[in-house]
Amino acid sequence: MKRLLSVIFVFGLISSAIMFTSCDKETPKVSFVKANYPSQCVFSKNENGYKNSNTAYEIVSDDFSDTSIDFKYSGATVGKLYQVSCYVFVENYSVENSDGKNVVIATNLKDDINSKTVYSNSVKSNTYDTENNRDGWVKLKKIVKADSKDINFSVVFGWKDNKSIGDFYVDKVDVKKVSKLSTYKVVKSKDKTVEMLFYKSDLEKYCNNQSKLNDYVNCISRFRGKLVNLVGDDFTDKSTFLFTETQSKFGYAGAPIYISRKSVSDVLKSIDDFNKKNLSEYTYGLLHEMSHTFDRICGNSIDKRWLFDSEFWADFKVACMLENNYKIKNQKVINYYEDDYLSNEIYTSEALVKYYLKDMEKSFSVNYKGLSETLKTINKIEKEKIPNSNYDKFSLFNDTFKNNSDVDLEKTLSQKQWETITLYMKDN
Repeated sequence: MKRLLSVIFVFGLISSAIMFTSCDKETPKVSFVKANYPSQCVFSKNENGYKNSNTAYEIVSDDFSDTSIDFKYSGATVGKLYQVSCYVFVENYSVENSDGKNVVIATNLKDDINSKTVYSNSVKSNTYDTENNRDGWVKLKKIVKADSKDINFSVVFGWKDNKSIGDFYVDKVDVKKVSKLSTYKVVKSKDKTVEMLFYKSDLEKYCNNQSKLNDYVNCISRFRGKLVNLVGDDFTDKSTFLFTETQSKFGYAGAPIYISRKSVSDVLKSIDDFNKKNLSEYTYGLLHEMSHTFDRICGNSIDKRWLFDSEFWADFKVACMLENNYKIKNQKVINYYEDDYLSNEIYTSEALVKYYLKDMEKSFSVNYKGLSETLKTINKIEKEKIPNSNYDKFSLFNDTFKNNSDVDLEKTLSQKQWETITLYMKDN
């Protein structure tokens, strides 16, 4: 009997160990990686933290220094959205440039080309002086789209180009799936190729018609499908728009696409644009940023093979698609410059769009097909044969487009206008 009980006991221990090990492997967690600080700073762990926990990390910097603490979250699902967050306490704070970068969460993701440009909300002073502080602690948070099972991020206190002084604490570092949080709402197109993430409070404040918003997202998705057809490939499989960050620029193209939270109300006022066939600058802005992502700048094919001028391409594709598929002329480009900048030896991407569009007007639908054939042809070029210089990329596009259409820009423009374009391409 004792032997039987011993066997059962041992079996139970083994089973428990297996169950524990299995659970432990499947439970995602945030781990401390390292602290980055020069020798004059002091780093310590297990300090008094948020709500009097003893789990805070501290860096004391008595001289202007670049300091940060690195963390890693393991167990993410690729393609899913996550909120990275922490609480920070800052005192005795001073920074070299008050208009520069401050205390933030910065992510390091391979597929997000803007992860080193778009940061979390920031702390710009002692946290006791910051709005919405909780006993001196301020919550930082940043949305990320996972591109691997690991999400690497840092809480940055001082930067190489904007060093800081102060006592810095970080606590309650956490990563959660957005789908598990009631703070946000994801709006997806029917075909799941477009998703938009909003703060739920912003939708409650600025959007009084969810049905129209759904239709709007489906319209953006249909436009996206036409982009796929135009260039002959889908480099990201899905366009994700994040309306949760507060960067200064309206948008940053990539995977995901960041649209400033400051513009949410204006975008949501524009959800009837496709029905009116009169696009606001905000709807146009979404299409413009999404157009960038079809220039092989992100996703599964990053080589920028036709990208001699990124702003030209973002505007040109949108303008061509609006006219060919929606019978909407791109007034932004047509009216942008009344003066002939090219004749005055000043290159602008808008001017180049304008003249290509004018040359396409001879037979727009035929020339639109020629544009699509041109991009598909360049898409098929072997990687080692892709031109490197902007001038060579421009020449490749222009010559191939001329062969596939009635467009001959060199013939249409004056010699001075053409030289203005080619000289710009050679110099940039």
